[in-house]
Amino acid sequence: MDEHILQELTDTAKPLIMAGLDQEAESMVAEFNRLLQQVIEGVYRTPSEHNATLARQAGEELIRQVADLPPQERSDFIADKVFNIRVNEASKQAWQVVMQWLSNPEESLRIQARDILSQAKHLSDELEQKYPPAVRSRYGRVLSEAILDCEYVLGATDKVSLRLGRALGATQKQPQAQPPTTVPAQQERANALIAEANTLQAAGQYEEAIQVYKEAISLVPAYHSFYLVVGDLLQKLERHQEAAEAYRKVIDDNPNHSQAWGGLGVCMMVLGRHEQAAQALDRAVQLDPQDGQSFFYGAMIYTLQGNRRKAKSYLERALKIYPDWTVRAKQDPLLREYFK
Repeated sequence: MDEHILQELTDTAKPLIMAGLDQEAESMVAEFNRLLQQVIEGVYRTPSEHNATLARQAGEELIRQVADLPPQERSDFIADKVFNIRVNEASKQAWQVVMQWLSNPEESLRIQARDILSQAKHLSDELEQKYPPAVRSRYGRVLSEAILDCEYVLGATDKVSLRLGRALGATQKQPQAQPPTTVPAQQERANALIAEANTLQAAGQYEEAIQVYKEAISLVPAYHSFYLVVGDLLQKLERHQEAAEAYRKVIDDNPNHSQAWGGLGVCMMVLGRHEQAAQALDRAVQLDPQDGQSFFYGAMIYTLQGNRRKAKSYLERALKIYPDWTVRAKQDPLLREYFK
């Protein structure tokens, strides 16, 4: 997103948002992101009268979600959420370009990669200059992954992002990109399927995306790590048992995969298997001490088990990593007792 558009967005949205956040709303942070994204899309991507109306309605809904946050906290919260949207958009674009490049290395993709790389580096500089350590920790790794993906497309294949390394079935130095004619037909087909599945996922067609990801995995066993994405999509469809099975496939292949352990823990919690949930979430945070989400859900699990001391410790760790989740925690039926 261009700087002048971002500034215009901020100036337009802040008067609507700064009133605060609804203390009764559950999943407030997720809802806030959805509404803010709606404002962005409605006003700036397709500036028709219809979409401008949708944006105003989104703003009015934000006003109704009022709570008492101090002015500086409100300002920081808004800035963080706007930055979150910008970072995730750059990350998504970089991933789509590198996956398309693997199946069909066209020059047009290099042009896109250069543009995304410039954007990602600008965001990285802004992150270092304007944001506190907790925010830098939260978004720095995401931006680093996007930068490495773009540099891979541009020829810097001596180092790859963690996600691309997993997709290629390796974590070490990758070979130079080869012309399409030297890529085995089966892998070329799998690469095309992954690109198709990514597009379906971005469009919200989760069921279709799951089937295409599975087809790609069946063609190239090295793409086994895409079961992580399958698990995430199954969770969104509230098919938690199937999601747990997908996460277990990732863990069977890589027992040190922190994200898969975290996803499995959430599934076990939803399914009411609290002991298994606690074990999985403990393993997730052991592998990745910056996994704020697993600390957050771990706090819920240990509260359910009556271990308030560990629950409080996990909640403190989660909010240290994600300070803006404090409002969400205060509204959660299990966690709000720790703020009394």
